[in-house]
Amino acid sequence: MTVWKVAPVVVEPQTQLLQWRVMAPPEGSRHIVGYAFPACTARTSSEVKQFDIDQLRAVTSSGRTYELVGPPGKDGDARYVWTVWRRLYEVGDFDDVSEQVWAEHLAANGHQGLATGAQS
Repeated sequence: MTVWKVAPVVVEPQTQLLQWRVMAPPEGSRHIVGYAFPACTARTSSEVKQFDIDQLRAVTSSGRTYELVGPPGKDGDARYVWTVWRRLYEVGDFDDVSEQVWAEHLAANGHQGLATGAQS
């Protein structure tokens, strides 16, 4: 599988991510991994700088805005791109905090007790 750079932020200032995950390497950054629509490609974001838990919207260090659609999920292509990104930036360990983010989103929107929703 080939991995390539995404369009510049001026060309694609925002995108939606389906089957998303939020990854947290040990140095404290967070990155979003998922299937980008309408680009129809797997994606690993640059570092998340702002995150709106109510709207599931993130602004990254590149200035791109990601809208996370639906509950967290798993996409094989996105997992591959995340693995390549980790090798490129020499990131070994990381925590997948997707379920925590989803639970916080649900709680912020008044949906107590519905925290699990990840799709396989």
